[in-house]
Amino acid sequence: MYSRNSEHKAGKIIVQLRGKSRFRNGLYFLLASVVMISLALCACTANGAAQPAANSPATTPAVTPAPANPVTPVTPTPPAPTPAPAPAPEPTPIITVTPPAKPVPTISAPPAENLIRREASTMTLTLDDMGQGWLKGNAVQGTRGDVISSSSAHYYKGTSFSPVVQNTVAVYRSMSSAMSAYAKEEANQATVTHPSYGNECFLNDSVAINKLLVFRKDNVVVWIWLQQDKKGDIEQYAKILALRITQ
Repeated sequence: MYSRNSEHKAGKIIVQLRGKSRFRNGLYFLLASVVMISLALCACTANGAAQPAANSPATTPAVTPAPANPVTPVTPTPPAPTPAPAPAPEPTPIITVTPPAKPVPTISAPPAENLIRREASTMTLTLDDMGQGWLKGNAVQGTRGDVISSSSAHYYKGTSFSPVVQNTVAVYRSMSSAMSAYAKEEANQATVTHPSYGNECFLNDSVAINKLLVFRKDNVVVWIWLQQDKKGDIEQYAKILALRITQ
């Protein structure tokens, strides 16, 4: 039923199929051989690299350390002292200023041994003290309180309305009494000056023809009046009496 051509074709196809099968098998074998060789080479390489590392120790070249920089010692800075708290300001005291009391005048008396005890009549002005032209009048005894003795003298020039000089000397029992008598007399004068006779002195010459001079020397007080004499010098009499008043 089949022709020769059909057999020939069939045989040819079988031969082609077998050739292809052999080619595939050879290709697979070649690939398998290549893979096996590659694996073997990898294994050998790994064993060769691991064996020297295991048998011989690693020789690491010695490294000389770099010289260390010198360390400069650092002195620690002491902590700054904590300033003490400032003391609280003290409260300002309230000062009450009391006005000073009006000073009370005091009398400081010298010791008792300084008292003058001479008779007052021995210390008044005399006619010789008055000079030429003067006449002595009737002396009027002084009446001064708290005195040991007192004496008065009166001189005039002999005509009407002539100059008149009256003088009174009082010796007081204490220094304080004499000082009080002088202070009372000065307080009665409106205008005074203070010449330097005795311990204290005042002169009232506000009226030219009537002058009054009073001074105190220790416990003795002296009064001098110059009347109706516009040009008369009352102080000349004070000089005489200041030298005469002694113990």
